[in-house]
Amino acid sequence: KTISEQLSEREYSILTATVKDYIRTALPVASKRVNYPQVFAVLEFMSSTVSELIEGGN
Repeated sequence: KTISEQLSEREYSILTATVKDYIRTALPVASKRVNYPQVFAVLEFMSSTVSELIEGGN
């Protein structure tokens, strides 16, 4: 199953909006003043949140 199949439509739209927001706001800042450990920590947190959403939806 893909992520989109496992999440409800509402959860999926919230998730994609959140990711788009993050990309739009955080990445330009990160590219100017790169702090790789912090960027990776945020990405790791996001992926664990996604996993929790998926597991919670089952």
